[in-house]
Amino acid sequence: MKLVLLLMIVFNIAACSHHDNKQEHHHHQFNKKCAYEVSQDHLNVEGKEEFKIEHAGETYYFSSAEKMQRFQADIDASIKRSKENWRRGRSSNRK
Repeated sequence: MKLVLLLMIVFNIAACSHHDNKQEHHHHQFNKKCAYEVSQDHLNVEGKEEFKIEHAGETYYFSSAEKMQRFQADIDASIKRSKENWRRGRSSNRK
């Protein structure tokens, strides 16, 4: 009986110790390149940590506040254009 009780306590401690260790997974789009520049087919402009937005579970980075605002003006079209450019650019680099 003592062994069963001890195993239950150990199991509970182990289960609780892993609960807070979950890392939140963010989907950083375009390897943290500026999403606005990617939408303009410029795939090499770095985004900055201070200019980022979360949209539909994805994180988009920008090189400036102005480019972030331009991207957000029509965010759905901007995202679509960026993803097409990124996919096309990434596939052409593999050839």
